[in-house]
Amino acid sequence: MKNHISPAFVAQRAGSFSEHGGRSVSGIRAETRSDSAFRVLERNAEPVSRQAGSVDIPLCVDCDGTLIAGDLLIESVLRAVFAKPSILFCLPAWLLAGKAEFKRKVAGLTEFDPGALPYRAEVLEFLREEFQRGRRLFLVTAAEKTLAEKVADHLGIFEGVLASDGECNLKGSAKADRLAQMFGREGFDYAGDADADLPVWEASRNAITVASSTATLRKLEATKTPILTFPRPETSLSTWLRLMRIHQWAKNLLIFVPLITSHRFNEFATLANTLLGFLAFGLMGSSTYILNDLADIQNDRNHPSKRNRPIASGEIAPRDSIVFALMLSGGAAALCLGLSLSCVSILACYTLLTVTYTLAVKQKLMMDVVMLAGLYAIRIIFGHALGGIPFSVWLSAFAIFTLFSLALAKRYTELINPAVRRAGATKGRDYKPGDEGPVSQLGTASGMVGIMVLVLYVNSPEVQKLYNEPRLLLLLCPLFLYWIGRIWMLTHRGELHDDPVVFALRDRVSYHVGGMAVAVLILASWL
Repeated sequence: MKNHISPAFVAQRAGSFSEHGGRSVSGIRAETRSDSAFRVLERNAEPVSRQAGSVDIPLCVDCDGTLIAGDLLIESVLRAVFAKPSILFCLPAWLLAGKAEFKRKVAGLTEFDPGALPYRAEVLEFLREEFQRGRRLFLVTAAEKTLAEKVADHLGIFEGVLASDGECNLKGSAKADRLAQMFGREGFDYAGDADADLPVWEASRNAITVASSTATLRKLEATKTPILTFPRPETSLSTWLRLMRIHQWAKNLLIFVPLITSHRFNEFATLANTLLGFLAFGLMGSSTYILNDLADIQNDRNHPSKRNRPIASGEIAPRDSIVFALMLSGGAAALCLGLSLSCVSILACYTLLTVTYTLAVKQKLMMDVVMLAGLYAIRIIFGHALGGIPFSVWLSAFAIFTLFSLALAKRYTELINPAVRRAGATKGRDYKPGDEGPVSQLGTASGMVGIMVLVLYVNSPEVQKLYNEPRLLLLLCPLFLYWIGRIWMLTHRGELHDDPVVFALRDRVSYHVGGMAVAVLILASWL
């Protein structure tokens, strides 16, 4: 649905536009402003201002879904639950006391930064234009009053705030009645987004819709034609894939390592089972990444790069993200029906550890990177279970030390990044400026230990049986020495992406090193 101005509104404003420096309407033609998503939908119309309604008519604006691409209540619940998971058991009892009381209690549990909220840029621009015209603006929302007041104070364009106050849940008919009492029926214009706003639009003089669904627009237009409509942004496939952090599936390639090192990749049944496990692990991993993003909304919004993640930026609402995460975990559970009990147990253990990491461990000094390394090792253990391949301590140890080094590289990047430090984006971590030295030393040392484990693995009895010329595998050592050393040099220079996995996927040198490593494995097997 495109933004539009109704014919009645065009006629109404034709004269007043000239008073404010605008142009009179003399035709019908679609027009798009380059600086926003706003469009004039009347055919043959000259470009007009986005002013909506008389300056003497107050404009009342909803918050959740309208002013911001999100929901203050849901975000308050998420902050409270992730800060103290035991609160989850209190929520049903609070809800029984009524929605208004529920919102009041939840809002008082945590603090939030109104400046970091995902405001709808085109709506905020429009409201500021109306404010400059001298129009009275009111923030009218079902959100808890204390939260709404913080938003209004931050923006500085609202004359007043009407919101839920612990006794009245200001939504739907209750909101319509309050505004009718305050301004008179049809004595105000209203901007909203959902079915709950239908009674308010009906009581208003003019309706403005923001990101409303097609069904909501049809219901509204049965009684009143909106004078202004901001379109519902379409969520692209690439956005959903970014939410899944599909690039992080590259880590799950570790699942295939036991298959390759045991030379059983040519067994169709084993390969098919490993592929099934890879898909199940990826879906479950993506659902836990979404959980992590929900827990980190506020910190991500203060981060120079993570602020662009779909949830933090408002591209995908937290409610939709939760539903999508449940769908992904359900898909993983369905795929697990084709796996053995031991594989399902390992995947369940991974999920439990990941949730534990999100809820508690990620805020603990060094424990976070140790658990991250352990989660990498679980991928290799999962690969052994999928293929029925005897467990290799050497491979797991190599993965733990190498990936522990990469996890520390990520922390080091955050510590030395001036933008991250200015934004306070390390607040959710237990690392402080000045920790760069120890983190760097531990990271480089761990990488070197990983190379030493690789040397010991090359000399192990099982390798002697698998390769015709196992000594050639020692060529892997200088390759990994070069790669790890280069990663840390780039990290020290501040040239590494904040996620080493993303960096490796985009780094041509990493592909060259990987290709040479594969060539060494092939030569050692065939010579």
